[in-house]
Amino acid sequence: MKTAISIPDDLFDALTRIAKEKNTSRSKVFAEATREYVERRTNRKLLLALNNAYSEEETSQEKELRKESKKYYRSRISEDKW
Repeated sequence: MKTAISIPDDLFDALTRIAKEKNTSRSKVFAEATREYVERRTNRKLLLALNNAYSEEETSQEKELRKESKKYYRSRISEDKW
């Protein structure tokens, strides 16, 4: 898709330098930078969602399940012969 945008002169100059260094077009550099920005933003949202999920207090059912899991894996490890 083709679009027109306005950016500050210093950013345009930096974009031009990078494009020359990479031997590619400004459009490709801009698209790459935009893609990276979108990925970082998506990852940041995911991290926030994970942090929120793990910051909630465990329910009594979750605590019991964790306790039972520890017992199970402890017995499995002690059964293994190294």
